[in-house]
Parts: sequence; C-alpha cells; structure tokens
Amino acid sequence: MTYFARDDWTAHPAYEPWWPELDEAYEVLRRRGTRVVAVSEVLHDRLAPTGPSAVVPNGIDHS
Repeated sequence: MTYFARDDWTAHPAYEPWWPELDEAYEVLRRRGTRVVAVSEVLHDRLAPTGPSAVVPNGIDHS
C-alpha cells in the first residue's frame, strides 16, 4: 500500500476535532513503515515516513 499525501489535514482548522486521530494515523504509517508519496517536502517532513518514500510535486514550476 502507498499513502499519497496531498495535504496535511492536521494543519486545517476545520479538521481540528479530528487532529488527535489524524496524528495517530500518521504514527501508524510510521510504525508500519508504509510507503509514502508526498506532494511537498514540507508535507513529507511532517509525516516523517520510516519506509520507502518520495516527494512528487503536484504544482507548476514557474521558474
């Protein structure tokens, strides 16, 4: 299984009632060494995966 991380749900005020459960879910991903693909380095670092992982940006590079 691969967790595709496209947003940090614990950063959204609307999801505050679920922050503890979301933090626990992120911890379960780490404990299990679940493969993670994140859309940003910041999100990747927030999740701190312990298994295989990658950052695949989903935005446009305007440079």
